[in-house]
Amino acid sequence: MRNSYHAGKLALVSTLSCALGIAALAALLSQSYIINHWIPEKTGATVSETCNVILPVLSSISVLNLTLGFPGMGLHFATLYSYLHPTSKVVLRSKYLYWCESLFLLHVLGAIGFAVLLLYWGIQNRFQITCMTSTWGMAVWFGNGILMLVTLVQWVIFDRFRTHQKLQLGSPNELEHVGNWKFRRWLASLMGAKAKKNNELRAELYAAAKRGNPNEVHSLLEQARRSCATDMERNTFLWKLYATPRIVLGLFSTRTKNPLHVACEKGNVEIVRILLDAGMQPDFLDKLGGVDMGIGSIYQWLWGRHNKSKSVLVSALHVAVSHGNMACIEILHASGANMDILAKADIWSSELAVPPLFHADSRDCMEALLRYGANHLMVPSFGSAMSITVLQHNLFLDRGALVSLLEEYGCDAALTPLHAVAAAGDVASVQYYLKRGVSPDALGEYHVGFHHRTPLHWAAIMGRTRVVQCLLEHGAAIDVKDRNGRTPLHWATRNNHAGVVDALLSASADPHAPDMAYLTPLCLAAQAGLLRRDTIAAFLAYSATDAAADVLSKTECGETPLHYALMRGHQETALALVASGADIYALNSDRRRAIDCCSSAQLQYEVKKASGSVDVYLSYETPYLPFAEKIRDAIEMHCISVHLRATDDTSDFTKIMDTVSVVMCLLSKGYNQSNRCMQELAFAKQLDVPVVAVNCDCPTLSEELQVYLYTRQIIPFQPCILDAECHDGYVHFDRLRSLLDGLRDEVELHRLGGGHQQQHKARDMQGLFRLTSFTELGTASPATKPSSKLRLSNSSVLSKASSVHYTLTSSNSSRKNVGHTIFISHGDCHDAFVTTLKTRLRDMGASVLVDSGTKVSNMKERIVAAKDAILQCQLFLVVLSVESVKTQLVSDQLAFAEDKGKRIVPICYHDTIQDPDGKLQLFEKDRVLVFDDDLGFEHGMDNLHEILTDVLETEESDEADEAMDRVDQDV
Repeated sequence: MRNSYHAGKLALVSTLSCALGIAALAALLSQSYIINHWIPEKTGATVSETCNVILPVLSSISVLNLTLGFPGMGLHFATLYSYLHPTSKVVLRSKYLYWCESLFLLHVLGAIGFAVLLLYWGIQNRFQITCMTSTWGMAVWFGNGILMLVTLVQWVIFDRFRTHQKLQLGSPNELEHVGNWKFRRWLASLMGAKAKKNNELRAELYAAAKRGNPNEVHSLLEQARRSCATDMERNTFLWKLYATPRIVLGLFSTRTKNPLHVACEKGNVEIVRILLDAGMQPDFLDKLGGVDMGIGSIYQWLWGRHNKSKSVLVSALHVAVSHGNMACIEILHASGANMDILAKADIWSSELAVPPLFHADSRDCMEALLRYGANHLMVPSFGSAMSITVLQHNLFLDRGALVSLLEEYGCDAALTPLHAVAAAGDVASVQYYLKRGVSPDALGEYHVGFHHRTPLHWAAIMGRTRVVQCLLEHGAAIDVKDRNGRTPLHWATRNNHAGVVDALLSASADPHAPDMAYLTPLCLAAQAGLLRRDTIAAFLAYSATDAAADVLSKTECGETPLHYALMRGHQETALALVASGADIYALNSDRRRAIDCCSSAQLQYEVKKASGSVDVYLSYETPYLPFAEKIRDAIEMHCISVHLRATDDTSDFTKIMDTVSVVMCLLSKGYNQSNRCMQELAFAKQLDVPVVAVNCDCPTLSEELQVYLYTRQIIPFQPCILDAECHDGYVHFDRLRSLLDGLRDEVELHRLGGGHQQQHKARDMQGLFRLTSFTELGTASPATKPSSKLRLSNSSVLSKASSVHYTLTSSNSSRKNVGHTIFISHGDCHDAFVTTLKTRLRDMGASVLVDSGTKVSNMKERIVAAKDAILQCQLFLVVLSVESVKTQLVSDQLAFAEDKGKRIVPICYHDTIQDPDGKLQLFEKDRVLVFDDDLGFEHGMDNLHEILTDVLETEESDEADEAMDRVDQDV
């Protein structure tokens, strides 16, 4: 009691109230003595006077109110709340709490009765209070006032103490407490046996759903079905239990305690699915919360705290949206729930009769409802405070993110009733307004709406085909543009309403009309990501010339629809465009192919597969089909498309091979005896398509195979094959990694647009592939791992060829668009020097990236990021010093740069550096730039500028000439 907010005050006031009551009763018993000895006047009041009637009642109440202080005194029998059992979170109301609440109810009723009697007595006596003329009478009325004031203070403190105890237990909602006596239980006892059974089932289902026990819910439903006599009863018993209640006289309604609502509130997807599968109607409305006729509810209501007395009936979708349970929203939509169902409310709460969209307060919920077709242009009621759209509702609440999302889907402010009924698809109402002379091109009520949209815009946005046809028949302008320059066809296409698109195009709508951003309808839809094949087909059907070439080609904005879809990562839209004939190799105004705009390797792979484009052609001998399938699956798991011909396929393979990046052959014992396999190799040689060989069962290369293959081009898989049923996983992974490195580089080389001829020249210049040799890997130990020392690794040779090809083909035309021209490796040493060097290089116009660990979370991410940057750079600068040469970072990055064929420019931070490991032997003395203090930084920068100029211009030219000479010699 000493360490409490309210207990001490409650005990003190209760004791004081009791003491005052006892004193007042004692004064009444000693009235004659007090009047005769303490009051000098002889006009004291007698026992029969009115003022003596009220004081004994108030005094008795004050004494009785001592019981309100027992909970504050910590008496065990006076506990107000407790848990149902020690491990439960359910709060149990004690019987002593019933006594306190009942006492409060009696006080209120007594006060009302006293006020009525006092008013009646005053009217009878013309409000002449005769007892106030005596000293005793005034003392009695003063005592009455003190007792009433103390009683009021006592009840206020008790209520605060009661509320504090309830909140401590984490259960502020009175309706969640158990043990409350309710009036409806007494009424239920008067019902028939069937009604009692239904009420019990309703209560048990609700409790089971609230506890989140799906097994119990399923068991109760099965038990209820078995108790039904006919199939009709089994199919309709849930309808009878949970049908939407009526709002009587527009004031109040009953509550069905729908378990679907509480399951959506808790986000229990499994229970929601069980109830819907059992036949629960998702559009049933129910009253959430409400007022139970119990002592606790009456107590709360008398204190004016019950905020759930409004009769508002909502659907399960309303509940799921208001609580942000996305999984429940998806299940309800799949079960056919009405996305635009209106809540029902009493006459005092009409502003709450809104669709679920008004309850969405998160972007995910809002986007899900919009994606499922919710009418975001709905005006819930005409002529009331809710004559607004959800856009205005969120504007009032200052939800900027939701407002932007709604505007993307075409939401607008409420304009006219014709706009609203057009968006709702109410053809009869649209015809009614048009027949009354309303213009089909109305832009607002006395003013032009902010977005300048007509009813045709609204109908097109919501996909109301019949309304669109009706408006067009009444002369609505078909190509009218809104504030953003978008026509109704723009919005119908953007939201993928194929029926409306067909209706507008049949009425000669312009399919190529640009908006303010130069986006055509298809480009806008592809950018939004909702475009599907049926809408594209509607455009193709009304194209006068070559459909795909006309509709899906580059537009005024410089992009094709497929470019937008791939740039935004919209897979379904991209696949729909490809399936409709879009060219994945179409160029935009920046000369970028659509497939190269892809932001995801997985999406690029899916688009290539859908378009029939193949990265790798797999050549194999028929008996080795299972191994070929395994290799294909492993490669395609890494998003590289592979063409694997069927064993009985005799079709022409030349068309496919002409577009592939690389041919991969599976060498086996009889490979050179297969006419089909040798034809494939010969044609690859003819087209200069690179060939990567995988040796699965070929001991030696025949003379015929040596014409098409080099031993260094072959990746041996024999060491990983232990027997017919088993393989060595580590060796297999190592070989597969080498294979994937080579294939990725060939695909990237082909993507850069050099074609097979330039690929061939680049490989000739580099001595073709530098993969581990055929004989060397065949005898290698499985445990052998590549060294991390500074060396020329031969585990990924195609990358080196790619880098040289990139230099040859891009030295002039593409140098302006290189991601990172120079990469600086420093091993986290000499930060100030590296920063100065980076600044000076950027001042010279170079694009510089410095290895750093500040923008990554761990060393692994840093290593990966550095490798990606090295692959993109043209020059690799390494800062060499006593400190940096000892770091593993510099060693690994230098080895990786050498492996990828990058041009390396060493920068020496000191005049002399000890090199015990021989790391600097790779560099010629005249290539090392010294930035020692004696020489000076400016002198070093001058030398570096000369080296960079020589590297970027002279050396590239010499290497290109040398490569061409080698090609001529081979030819």
